[in-house]
Amino acid sequence: KKWRFAYNKHLIEHVSQSLQSPDACLAMARAGLEAAQTSFQFLREGQPEMSMKDAMVKLGDNIFDTAELKGDQSAPSKLELTLSYGAPILGKPYYQFEKQRKNKIS
Repeated sequence: KKWRFAYNKHLIEHVSQSLQSPDACLAMARAGLEAAQTSFQFLREGQPEMSMKDAMVKLGDNIFDTAELKGDQSAPSKLELTLSYGAPILGKPYYQFEKQRKNKIS
């Protein structure tokens, strides 16, 4: 479980393997999805605990909507991929925002 200490190394290797072919990419994506669906547990009041996969089968009817978001800003000149964690202030640990965790956006 100490993978997180070498996260970049593992991420680069994962991306490298998935870029070998479209089939390799799809196989890795499907394997990851299967692992998540079977290992994550779903809890809902009035229902027994079950895997995410079972919950999607049992409770997953008509749960998705599609929407399109349009803005009036031009696209940025430089596209970047960032992975932020924390809360309103980038780089601050999430636990410093524990009081805001249950804030609802309306």
